[in-house]
Amino acid sequence: MGLRPVREEALQVAPIYGRLLATGAGRGLMLEEDEMKACKHLDYDEMKYTNDIKIAEVPRFSCHVRYWERGPTWTEGPGNEGNPVKVQFCGQGRGRINGVFQCYNPGEMPCYETEEKAVQGGNE
Repeated sequence: MGLRPVREEALQVAPIYGRLLATGAGRGLMLEEDEMKACKHLDYDEMKYTNDIKIAEVPRFSCHVRYWERGPTWTEGPGNEGNPVKVQFCGQGRGRINGVFQCYNPGEMPCYETEEKAVQGGNE
């Protein structure tokens, strides 16, 4: 866990995993974060997903958080109403994940596995 400053606009973009602490003297908000790491199965192959979709990032977060941002081709029009804009893709066969952070937090997805965990498991 670590303690770091948080801008208010970041709270609107991303869910917070940790305790939000208010500080005095106009120093703003501080966040005591639980450690987050991306799952090794996340798929960011730009050659695979090319039509009206791009990789985006959550700014100023504790780890490098990337996700796919889908355009109107996937989110508007007949049959696409309500489809999520911000998604992840699983390279282990689960396909589209309708959110950004499920694959950054242990315990949210049954297949979650960090690179470190995978290396340790392979050496045992």
